[in-house]
Amino acid sequence: MPEIKIYKEEVPINRPCHVWIENNYKLIDKMNQLTPKHDGRHLTRLKLDLDTDALLKGVLETTEKHKWWGWINKNENTIRTEHDKLRRDNEGVDFLTRGSYYGGWSIKSNPIYCANQGLVPESAGMGELPSPISWFLYSSLGSQVYQTLEESQQLLPLTRIAVEQGYKDVIKHLIKFNIITEQQAVGIKFPKEEKLSPFHKEKDGYYDTWSFTDWTNAAVESGIKAATDSASCQVLRSRVAWQRGEFRDYRVDGDYEGKNDRWTWHSDEPVVHNLRVIIPIQTSDAYGMEIKPNTPKIPEKGYAYTWDTNIVHRQIQLDNSSKLDRIYVVLGFNPWFNWIPEEQAWVSNEFYGKVHPLDMMMDGLVLPHVKFDKVMT
Repeated sequence: MPEIKIYKEEVPINRPCHVWIENNYKLIDKMNQLTPKHDGRHLTRLKLDLDTDALLKGVLETTEKHKWWGWINKNENTIRTEHDKLRRDNEGVDFLTRGSYYGGWSIKSNPIYCANQGLVPESAGMGELPSPISWFLYSSLGSQVYQTLEESQQLLPLTRIAVEQGYKDVIKHLIKFNIITEQQAVGIKFPKEEKLSPFHKEKDGYYDTWSFTDWTNAAVESGIKAATDSASCQVLRSRVAWQRGEFRDYRVDGDYEGKNDRWTWHSDEPVVHNLRVIIPIQTSDAYGMEIKPNTPKIPEKGYAYTWDTNIVHRQIQLDNSSKLDRIYVVLGFNPWFNWIPEEQAWVSNEFYGKVHPLDMMMDGLVLPHVKFDKVMT
């Protein structure tokens, strides 16, 4: 296919860059014309030629300097309060409500997003700021249908509708996609005020994945950037994902869905927009990865892992066999494009429209030191 170049300035403010590019270049259709060797429905283990002990040492030292940033908590109605949260000296604090169980720091940042929102670059990838539809998501009905909503891929469109059209149209959209029924909609209480705007600014926002173009200082100093220098494509929004083993014993009392673990179900972008790999640098058998409808699998240190992260999945703490913190390096890649900073543009690479993103990862075409080992069925 001929090379294409897309300048960021072409993208309107009311769409994330990758969504606008998808609408114009049909990347998903091109991907779906390719058949991968493995469909990504199961966690897939990859051989990893990388010193994870050295990387862990770098991450631990860097965290002391640049702080551990908790995941943003937008749910004011959570069953579990934060009154007894355990703070550590290296925990970053800002104007947002952040949890102390799951966090870490950002590997890539978007300087425009950070400047607009007043965020430290290392904190910018640790969860979305309070959403225009939080009032529904964390209501009693919203919590019941949250997993269905994730599977529907309608969270971002609903956010746009809330701002551009109003809350009543949000409910109409939920009914249209069979997420709730008309009977359920009758009892919904709306917020007193609506902040409507002709455009919901999504370019240079949290979900503008391709615009996370700059390496954070923490990524450089820890050695993570150096570990990806051989990548064949752009590294996107990525993070050090860190669960604290000592916190919240209630998570392993057997009632996962009745407590807050149901909120960890989610789906990410199609892999042609963001191809992810996780690298455990500290973990234990207490931690699993669950991909619907499969049972949880336990990632091990010394390997990398990938799958189709557009399928609903979650990280989960399985038991209390270890109080060791779980630390993963979670990298996202733009499989068919590279970023040219001096031109503020994306240019297609040699794999564009020719090699399925999952095959790129498993064949070592994204990172030469990461290659297929086995499918964990």
